[in-house]
Amino acid sequence: MYAFGRGFHGQLGQGAHESQSLPHRIDEVDRDSLPVQLYTSKPGDINLAVVNAGSSHTTAISRRGELFTWGLASSGELGHGGWTPIEVSVPRMVSNLGRTRIVSVCAGDNHTLAISESGQLWSCGRGRHGQLGHGHFHDEGMMTLISSIHRERIVSVSAGKAHSIALAADGKLFTWGDASHGQLGHNQLAPLVGDNRLPIAIPVPQAITSLDPTKLQPPERVTAIAAGGNHSMAVTVGGSLLAFGSNSSGQLGLGDTENRFTPTKVSIVGKGGAKVRAVQVQCGAAHSILLAQKLGRMEVKTVGDNSYGQLGHGDLVTRREFATINALTNKKIMCVSSGDFHVAAIDESGKLYTWGRGDCGQLGHGDDKSRWTPK
Repeated sequence: MYAFGRGFHGQLGQGAHESQSLPHRIDEVDRDSLPVQLYTSKPGDINLAVVNAGSSHTTAISRRGELFTWGLASSGELGHGGWTPIEVSVPRMVSNLGRTRIVSVCAGDNHTLAISESGQLWSCGRGRHGQLGHGHFHDEGMMTLISSIHRERIVSVSAGKAHSIALAADGKLFTWGDASHGQLGHNQLAPLVGDNRLPIAIPVPQAITSLDPTKLQPPERVTAIAAGGNHSMAVTVGGSLLAFGSNSSGQLGLGDTENRFTPTKVSIVGKGGAKVRAVQVQCGAAHSILLAQKLGRMEVKTVGDNSYGQLGHGDLVTRREFATINALTNKKIMCVSSGDFHVAAIDESGKLYTWGRGDCGQLGHGDDKSRWTPK
């Protein structure tokens, strides 16, 4: 595992607090309060297999299902409970999960969500907007089971700035946390917000009624999700894209700047009316990135805020409709990921492309320059 970018809180996991503008390998973890070297090729060697980064903390899962966290711990987002240093600069195993095997993890701005092998969902960190799902509005320093949906088998989860989304195996979509911009997808909340923009939040997971899988045809059911700063996206089995939440920068891709409180279908038809199928979606602070298939070929499309060139089109122009990044047209991109203001993509050969904000070295090119096109 390699890390680069801002390291002020130790979130690069290399035992220091300096930023790095080039990828540096993480060689050591803290397991049961003992330093353990990685990549030793010995029996029982720890292999980190999954990683996800928040605003100032990082999470990873080993192949054995052990959860490691590091970086800023001010709101309990590292999940160690008890007495924890305000910053942890080396990946530390979350020991209070006991024998629970973690298979998926997601880091929001200041909270963390983790799925166990049995499909149960755990959370920790900042909870002042109800984003932890425990029915309260305070922080939680211990990784804690979300009991209200413990009978659901959760298969995917995404954490935004102050809201959370979870997808169950049967296609039900649960949301909770800050609801002020419509990012939870519950249309009945719209009148409560109104023109006054009153803060409103839900501290317990609630299913989005308009996406109830029992009332939808199989192609219309949700299969992938993403949470951004204050907006949310979902991909259906049939390849449609749904968007809801804040749209101040056009990040929903609907051609305007009006917020949506209900999951709304986004038009992603290609040139000449060619059918485009959504494959993967990711959300930044106020932009969205879509991996789509058109005529058997993958395209990367972006929309929304473009203050740092994070849309990848070679300019700083905000867009309200998804536009294809021409520089990646022939790169056979297989996966995309997004930070608040920068984006990454991987092609079929394993090459990594980055673009957007680079002032802390988060693009990995050895400098602190932003990039307006993928490099």
